[in-house]
Amino acid sequence: MSTERIKFETSPIGPRLIALIIDLVVVVILAVIFTFLGQIDWFVIEQLFDPGVEYIEVVPIVFVLMIIFSLLVYFIFVPGLTDGQTLGKLILGLHVVYDDNSSTKRKFGTHTKRLFFMRGGTKVVKVVDVRPEGL
Repeated sequence: MSTERIKFETSPIGPRLIALIIDLVVVVILAVIFTFLGQIDWFVIEQLFDPGVEYIEVVPIVFVLMIIFSLLVYFIFVPGLTDGQTLGKLILGLHVVYDDNSSTKRKFGTHTKRLFFMRGGTKVVKVVDVRPEGL
């Protein structure tokens, strides 16, 4: 059993907004990649079935769908797998934890709630001190 106590402080809005901007840039990059991969798939479908619709006609729709898909994947699965951190939060040293400071790792339902309802019984914190107390 560890005697280590981790002290958290609630993160101010500034670092959280910077982390969000970083995360949104990542989401757009993912959407562009997924849209490009969709173009490759469309080319294969066109060669096999000749649907009669050019990919350029459906790119805006595909891009919007890929943005939505990227948002869902990035903001639900990434924090669930990485102890409450997206790339933006990782860069700024922030974590998503429950209100009692317990971990949200592998709690995909919590991150889904957080995405759609903004809080979901969680808070964004910054680790302040990781030294053991009372030794």
